[in-house]
Amino acid sequence: MPKLNPEPDYIIKTRPPMWDDWRLNIFRGVKENRLKLEANKIARRKCWETGQALEECSSDRGMFKAWTCKKQFDDFLTCCYHEQQVELDKLRRDTKKHTEWWWLNIYDEHGEVGLQAHWKPEESLKDMWIKNILYNWIFKPTESQQFEQRQERLEELRKKQGVDIDIFKDEFNLDFHIDAEKAQEYGNFQLDKKIYNV
Repeated sequence: MPKLNPEPDYIIKTRPPMWDDWRLNIFRGVKENRLKLEANKIARRKCWETGQALEECSSDRGMFKAWTCKKQFDDFLTCCYHEQQVELDKLRRDTKKHTEWWWLNIYDEHGEVGLQAHWKPEESLKDMWIKNILYNWIFKPTESQQFEQRQERLEELRKKQGVDIDIFKDEFNLDFHIDAEKAQEYGNFQLDKKIYNV
């Protein structure tokens, strides 16, 4: 198996897929996880020098290797992370291998395209928290308003159907009523399919 060398000067042009419709999030998330597994395999092979330096340093240090070999360990982690991102970038931009429309509308062979290119994720949890608080405080309707909105939607659905739901329910109940005489004949006063007068 040939040795691979790290690419410290490689310019990474793509980021993980943006948040979108929940169905697209699932498809893209599954693909991104598979690409990470592929990228990790190559990244470990490319960081063989830093990994070998860590092994040599920690071979005779015993339980103290976590402190004495911290520099080598940090170098190995930095190399693995960078090379993983490099390989992920290459895999994302491989338009011959990935032909799904929901992938090609955010990546091409040159990098990010469409909404992905203009997407700015939240940089901190504080920003996300403040946005949620402001939205709930200013824009989110109260429970009574939500109830009224649901009622309005139900009325719209009833008009679209052309039949009043309540009338339909009454007709259904009239069709499936219990015949008392038949119930006494069978000696069964519980609901039974035999005594329905249909």
